[in-house]
Amino acid sequence: MSDKTASDKTVSDKKSEKKAQTPLHALGGPPPERSPEQRWVLASQGILTELYNANHLRMGGMPRPLCANFGALFLRRDWGVKSRKAALACIEDLLAHGGRNELAEAVGCEAHEICAWDYVRASAVAGWAYLAYHLEADEAWPFMVEAARRLQASYGSWKDVGDAYLRARSAWSSGGKAELGPKIAKLLAPGGGWDFPWEIDISGEIEPATETLREVVVDKAGGDGVFVTLKEAMSAVVASDACARIVVRAGHYQESVTIRFPVEIVADGEVTIESNEGAPIVSQKQNALVRGVTLVSGQNEAGQTMQGVFHKGFHLKLEGCTIRSARCGVYALTKNAFLVMERCRIESAANSGVLLEDGAHASIVETTIQNTGFAGILAKGDGELSIESSRVEDSKNSGLAVSEGVWLELDGLHVERAGHNGVELLGHGAATLRRLHVRASAQTGVFSNRTSITLDECDVQGSTGNDLGVAGGGAIAIRSTFGGGPGCGVCVATGARARLEHCTVESTAMASVIVMGGATGVFFRSTLKGGRDIAVWSMPDASLTLLECEVTGGAKTGVLLREARDTYISGGSITSDVSALFAVGSHAVIVKDARLTGGAPAVCVQGETDLVVADTSIESVGAVGLAVEEGAHASLARARLRAETRALVLEKAAARAYASKFEGDVLVDDGSTFAPWASDIGGAVTGALVVGAFDEKRHAPGRLTFGVDGRVCLELSAESIGPALKALASKSEPGLVAIWLDAALAGEVHPEAIEIVDTDQGASLVARSIETLHACAASLRKQLKDKPRLSELAKRIKAERDAPTRREADA
Repeated sequence: MSDKTASDKTVSDKKSEKKAQTPLHALGGPPPERSPEQRWVLASQGILTELYNANHLRMGGMPRPLCANFGALFLRRDWGVKSRKAALACIEDLLAHGGRNELAEAVGCEAHEICAWDYVRASAVAGWAYLAYHLEADEAWPFMVEAARRLQASYGSWKDVGDAYLRARSAWSSGGKAELGPKIAKLLAPGGGWDFPWEIDISGEIEPATETLREVVVDKAGGDGVFVTLKEAMSAVVASDACARIVVRAGHYQESVTIRFPVEIVADGEVTIESNEGAPIVSQKQNALVRGVTLVSGQNEAGQTMQGVFHKGFHLKLEGCTIRSARCGVYALTKNAFLVMERCRIESAANSGVLLEDGAHASIVETTIQNTGFAGILAKGDGELSIESSRVEDSKNSGLAVSEGVWLELDGLHVERAGHNGVELLGHGAATLRRLHVRASAQTGVFSNRTSITLDECDVQGSTGNDLGVAGGGAIAIRSTFGGGPGCGVCVATGARARLEHCTVESTAMASVIVMGGATGVFFRSTLKGGRDIAVWSMPDASLTLLECEVTGGAKTGVLLREARDTYISGGSITSDVSALFAVGSHAVIVKDARLTGGAPAVCVQGETDLVVADTSIESVGAVGLAVEEGAHASLARARLRAETRALVLEKAAARAYASKFEGDVLVDDGSTFAPWASDIGGAVTGALVVGAFDEKRHAPGRLTFGVDGRVCLELSAESIGPALKALASKSEPGLVAIWLDAALAGEVHPEAIEIVDTDQGASLVARSIETLHACAASLRKQLKDKPRLSELAKRIKAERDAPTRREADA
């Protein structure tokens, strides 16, 4: 390091320390004179400007680029805003809706009476978005003018604005008056930010309240008043102790530029900065904008490769830049580093395209990253990463990889031809992926072991391994598509829990869906298309739920259950050329309100499988409808079984049926038992039946069905206990039927314990003996006709439900 560079660094460090100790309102020196109209508009952000002890005569309360990091911090931390798109959406929502409608009810007023809560915040967010370089002045200022005009039209004085804002703020969160009361009083005091006439006319054209940066020109051709190198220009800026815009004229500059003071570096023509001795751009804990520059890094004589951009802290925006790097395209580290890349291109990088470490934050917008030797984007630590409308192509490792506690928000990312996983999410933390498109990953399309991830409108297909692999934590996918490649469409493993809603899993060369290793897979209104062999495969100790799904089987089986922990299928259909459902050694398999269509047999259960079928059609296009084989047990309620030859076959197994219809023969071998109650067998019966008298009237007011482990259920809906709910003067709500049943049956003595279980429609009474349920049903029939009894139960339930509220009030 030369003496001059060391001296410059010392000066820069001292100025950074001075900035850190200076109140926000004093940073940048005195602001320009403002017209009365400009001052009125700036005052619309006044409460939040005063809260942060900023300056009332500046957009966002502070100058840029000197304080760009503060605007970015406020927006990221308090509003979740990290980009231009998010800033626009936030401001527009505050002006159109905000929180005034919800808070008005709590406050006991009309929404327009507390609209200051939203308009003041809209103006502040617009000012901070300008300060953080998310918006330019011609974008941010009109929002501030609109907020100011709405405030003036809605209130009669600055005091009225403060009162309304404080009223809403106190309803939103306790402590508002104590925190903001003194701030508002200071605004209204002589010399305060609101100490000027309310009646100023702001209806006309008002120029943005911006500040003009001093321009420093760099031209390698030389000339009067210009610098030949960027280093010389930066030294002049540091010496002047004033922010500047460095305008770089067209040319190829061989140097490494260290940003040691807040600046804007803007290309005027085609500008290339190339360096083999350091990164072309090094941001030394400063705020800066770099626009329209091509950056090329190489390696020095010792063979050490250089980053394209080295960002060591604070706020750096790269806009319209192209990067070719012998190391990482952009490297950011430290938790106080915030990087914004907008409309940039990383055309090649020997390592990662973007590398974030030690909790660095980044927002990547409309950026393309190609041909990286490692990951396209790699983020580590506890930072935040947001990505919008960007592409990663031809990375040798993962397209996007985050680990440790990185918080990821993604809205629009295409990952093509990743050499490892398309998107890799490791460690704790959460990730939200919207409009993610992944194609042709060499391993998994999206792999996660995170605490929580959400995929919305994503399209992940053609991966060599799994398209979606969840190996720990939880995942929710909505309106997304997976599958279509040589691997598995969706794989849930290692105790993970995944829920897919309104999704499609296309046919794959393997099983389209696999749930394994103690994991839980829940599929709701999704289309699952069978792979070469199987559509859905639930492996040992896994839990599977299919709700209103359409499953089309592969060449072998629609749904295969092998020693699965529990399986619940409700609604929808399963169709396969061979078996629609095949279960081996799976303890609890419950199928309700579904259509199962397959070959021979359409459904087969073996080896200690406990199958419960209710209100379901099982139809075989072959010889056998349902085969219950050695060690298995089946319970059928209101089921329809149809086959060309045998509707039901029992081989060393047991089955019972209630109110079911068998269109075909029934075969019961010598080692099996079959008890059909109130059922219709249309074909021949081979083997013995256990038939008993059955009076369906004894089920009322419930409906008889079956449970696992030989249990019997009496289902009761809200409609079936209508008089009880009427006595409660309450509409049906989750858990209410179970609450009433618990109260109604309290104190009754039965030979066995009765379990009350919530259901989607109401609740069920569960026991092992039908006689026990009949006794309960008789008691309920009697009570539903006894108005004094209903009134007594209603009072008791209301008192018990009110008790927690009273206890909370006492506390």
